[in-house]
Amino acid sequence: MLIINADDFGISTAVNEAIDFCITNSLISSTTLLANMPAFDEAVALATKNSYLSKIGIHFNLVEGYSLTNEIKKCIRFCDISGQFIYKRNTVYFLKFSEISAIRKELKAQIKKIRKSGVLISHLDSHRHVHTELPIFLIIFDILKKNNILKIRIPLNLSQSNSSRLKIAYKKFYIRMLHILGFTTVDYFGYYINNYRDKYINSERKFELMCHPVKSKDKIIDSVFGVDLNFTKKNLILYNDI
Repeated sequence: MLIINADDFGISTAVNEAIDFCITNSLISSTTLLANMPAFDEAVALATKNSYLSKIGIHFNLVEGYSLTNEIKKCIRFCDISGQFIYKRNTVYFLKFSEISAIRKELKAQIKKIRKSGVLISHLDSHRHVHTELPIFLIIFDILKKNNILKIRIPLNLSQSNSSRLKIAYKKFYIRMLHILGFTTVDYFGYYINNYRDKYINSERKFELMCHPVKSKDKIIDSVFGVDLNFTKKNLILYNDI
């Protein structure tokens, strides 16, 4: 039971074209959309044209591009004076009241923009995995529930050989917390290029593998690792199916 999700839909034309090719040829299950990036409208147009609006989630973003709301622009740990995000993951452990309010408004604005475009939002993940940071998740989970976004990506828990015991324990705690709060998740999550094994298809467990497709000349590569993505057609499931 395998989900393959392409992150960063809407970030650029090259990424949009690669994701559109992969999803229309059934090489991936789904994608997640960045509401604040310059190629957002183009991404939505491709998804509308090729009828996969139901296979798109939200790629919640606090780390790149410009904010959609004004309040977070005043938060110097999150934005510069122009309103561009500057936040680096795991650098803020205690949030000010003004930051809490601003992050909540920014998430609501990103959800609203995506849904207004016709995308239903099947699930949530985030740019640089910021939603897995406890201070941020604890201020947004009620917004997700109110908006019926109940399928959420878990932290990386495949190939944890380099993770400390503390990190492994935190990830287990976070996943358990998601379930207690009523969210639905896969059992395991990792990178496509490092963790793709046929055994995942036949396992009773649910797996999600993440990729970052981008067109480079006549090939599709992973923009994070810079290597070819050699997809093969498999029986994939959607977040809607878990």
